[in-house]
Amino acid sequence: MNFTPEQLTLNACHYHYNQCDEEALACIELALQQEPDYTFAYVMKAMITLSHGDYENGWPLLELLGHRDDATKYGMNRYPDRPLWDGKPTDKKVLVWSSMGHGDMIMLFRYIPMIAKLAPNFVLETHPLLTDLAKHNKLADRIISLGRHHEEFDLHWPLFSSPYLFKTTFETIPPAPYLDAEPFSTHEYPKIGLFCQSFSTYSEEALVRNLDDVSINRLGTAYKMLSLHKDGTFDFLDTARRVKSLDLVVTTDSAVAHLVGAMGAPTFLMLPVQCCWRWLQNRTDSPWYPSIRIFRQKTPRDWVPVIDEVLEAIEQFGKFDWQPAAVKEMTDVEAIRYTRSIETPRVARALGRADEWNRNVREKIPA
Repeated sequence: MNFTPEQLTLNACHYHYNQCDEEALACIELALQQEPDYTFAYVMKAMITLSHGDYENGWPLLELLGHRDDATKYGMNRYPDRPLWDGKPTDKKVLVWSSMGHGDMIMLFRYIPMIAKLAPNFVLETHPLLTDLAKHNKLADRIISLGRHHEEFDLHWPLFSSPYLFKTTFETIPPAPYLDAEPFSTHEYPKIGLFCQSFSTYSEEALVRNLDDVSINRLGTAYKMLSLHKDGTFDFLDTARRVKSLDLVVTTDSAVAHLVGAMGAPTFLMLPVQCCWRWLQNRTDSPWYPSIRIFRQKTPRDWVPVIDEVLEAIEQFGKFDWQPAAVKEMTDVEAIRYTRSIETPRVARALGRADEWNRNVREKIPA
């Protein structure tokens, strides 16, 4: 049977998320033999490469995320007709803007001081739900919400491309904590916070990440916990203040996991088999968030052993007895699509790395 490049790349996704990366990379190579400029295959290769900690080769490939068919919809291709910053020192006004999800941007807020040293006259444009958190932490002199301004600027920069700009390695990850908040009060009630269902718009991923009802009930029966979920509009600054009052946070892979990690709060993170590249593979710690301890599924959809390990770890951490958490339901969304051809990413061109990028990507295309 002959598979199309799309089918081969989807197979690569399946193999990767079931921890069979040798087979996944073989599928990608076959896809690229058929269609050497097939962007989706390169993006999948980026995910695999980054999950193994190969940041040198992974960051350039990740720039092809901007070639998704819906890149504009998800904020990955803003201001296509305006000049990009080249990463060099400048006194010009640089608009640093957010894209992707809230957790992605919280993870990358750590790069803002590095950007400020090179481009001190910058404006941070961020997700509306993150604006108050960013202002509270004084991430920039000027902070604005996406789509709610008519700001003039000379150059712009996607915050998501900052690891590529600074050629980040394990040794050079800007350290956490880098966010903070004032606690609501010193509580006499829950000192464990629980966040167990992501509010991500990518609901298929969220359903994989979310705890099932049985697992939630087991946690709630063993220890009463303070819910970090909130009815209505979620407020990250409000959540940060609640976290500051806690001794421990137990969470699934969500924006809250990035928030508590960025604050340096002691955290137990429960990951599915199909987890994001940023958590790497086969590790119980994170170089991005030293305060996080990771508990991983060994079988897809089976949270029982994970909950067993978490409950044992809580027992060792300390005794607690407080209020259980509420949960939210998710809805389905459509699959992500990519362009059918490769162009050198605009960030690579802006940084003057087009030749380097083409050598690292195009010259490695299978013959």
